[in-house]
Amino acid sequence: MNELQLEISRFLAARAREGRLATYQELAAAVRWPHPTGRGIGNNLYVVLTYVHELQLPPLTTILVKKGERYPSRDALTYIREVTGEIDIPEAQGRVFAYDWGSHPEFRLITDELPGGPELWQQSLKGPSFTDIAGRGKTFLLKFNGELNGPQGIARPQEVGDWDDQVLRMPWRVPRASSLSDKSPGPHLAVGDILYLWVHEDEEFGFGQGLTGIAKAKRITSAVDELHIQLGDLALLKRPFGFRHLSEGFLESGVLKKLKDDPRPRAWNLSNEERIKLDQIITEMCSRGSASLEAAELAHLSVLERALNEHHDEVIDAERKRKTAIAKARPEQWKFREQAMERHGGRCVVTGASIAAVLDAAHVIPHTGNDEFEVPENSLVLRRDIHALFDACLIAINPKSARLVLAPELASSPYRELAGRTIHHKLASAPLVFQYTRFKRANS
Repeated sequence: MNELQLEISRFLAARAREGRLATYQELAAAVRWPHPTGRGIGNNLYVVLTYVHELQLPPLTTILVKKGERYPSRDALTYIREVTGEIDIPEAQGRVFAYDWGSHPEFRLITDELPGGPELWQQSLKGPSFTDIAGRGKTFLLKFNGELNGPQGIARPQEVGDWDDQVLRMPWRVPRASSLSDKSPGPHLAVGDILYLWVHEDEEFGFGQGLTGIAKAKRITSAVDELHIQLGDLALLKRPFGFRHLSEGFLESGVLKKLKDDPRPRAWNLSNEERIKLDQIITEMCSRGSASLEAAELAHLSVLERALNEHHDEVIDAERKRKTAIAKARPEQWKFREQAMERHGGRCVVTGASIAAVLDAAHVIPHTGNDEFEVPENSLVLRRDIHALFDACLIAINPKSARLVLAPELASSPYRELAGRTIHHKLASAPLVFQYTRFKRANS
């Protein structure tokens, strides 16, 4: 599902949890659909219904009705029964209301009591939302090296599961628990505190994307020079942003100014005023069609980086298909292969093999149908068995060292001799980071 379809799912799941039907007008307002009566939204509802049906969940869209009605209209029933077969609608609605939608992260509720309010969370964040804000604690902005200290060593999470319920190892090498915006000592972090997660953008400090997500501190334990923070109820920004995106006007917040000037990892304790200011920046930078973010991306991001942000859900879906070997060959693939072979001298970048019959032109960011990914700088030439290992996340190229890394299960295989080999690739940075991130996630 894309982001709009996820928003539709969450809205309907929220209504189901309340035991209430939803109208098309209410849905259109909730997801900012251009037609106030929801006209034209049917294709998205079909995707949602198919998705829950494949997961063997109750037919969520059966609780969506016309105003004043109790059951879906005749047209809606046609597509519902096309997916589910003949079902009893009152019984199906009962199953929707009785089901615990909060047990699935993608269906968790967005409430009116979240930091920043529902508008911020609906427009700017993806993933589960906090379901229990009563008595929430302090708020911190954590800046850290994603590769060294991020959950699972992932600096650029692509899915909520990359970080949610995982441990952030926050450096703790100064005699203070946190810092206020004037750098004076702040309070200790505690379970239940709200954490804004900022991953250092510089390549030497983890190559993150700046402000990346918001979570709760689920569990905290002390270690030597580190604080281990288990993240809970994580939500990722739909469009992460860092200092290269922010104009001087956004840096009026005392904490952000200090954050930019001080490269060291640190936990900044936010005042209520500072948190509100940060929420306003998130809303401005991450809402759909944000002129500020789009202008910054045009100035600073490569075509591949922008495409990866814009088509994130399609990339993840293509990646899933690639892992399950259901991606199909395409008629235009010869052109991509021809360009890749020319770019890499007709040789496997790992083994040096040059027999064309055993070589593949591999997409690093998988093919989604978008032309932005059909470019030579998203290609590798790989011997067929190496290509299979690459797609299965059993080998990868370290973005910093350009050395080949192997999954633990290959340690006793003949492929172990490839470990540490320098790869003279010609990849752009976006696909290089993408492939290494998925490798680390698969082998954590």
